[in-house]
Amino acid sequence: MKSIIKQSLLLVFMAAILALTACGGGGSTQQVNHIDGGWLGEYTVTAPSNCAGYTGWWSASIQTSGTDLTGLFSCDQGSGNVTGTWDGTSQAMWSFGGAAGVTYRGAVSGDTITGTFSDGPDCDGQGPISGDFTGSRV
Repeated sequence: MKSIIKQSLLLVFMAAILALTACGGGGSTQQVNHIDGGWLGEYTVTAPSNCAGYTGWWSASIQTSGTDLTGLFSCDQGSGNVTGTWDGTSQAMWSFGGAAGVTYRGAVSGDTITGTFSDGPDCDGQGPISGDFTGSRV
């Protein structure tokens, strides 16, 4: 049942991203780092040790205005709004889940993003999870 729900959510997200990007025009062939748009990727928990190695998926639709970053974030653990900052060239930081939520820090290079996350949900009473994530523009 969880697999069907995950697949359904992923298909709905992908359809929404395709609808949003289908209206985009041509453009320069010069590669420019920016974070605006749709992203899809995976994450790996690295701590605490009893949860290390767990992997999951994530997706996001992100917009920026100056240094302000906003959007929607989904993962196999939930979904919601994100707020954060963008340095205008390659570095992003955002939170998902409000004041007590997960914090992500990533670097964009072309159509990929890599980074770390911290302050995730508690892992079996051993403390909040943290780890690494990667993603690609969709």
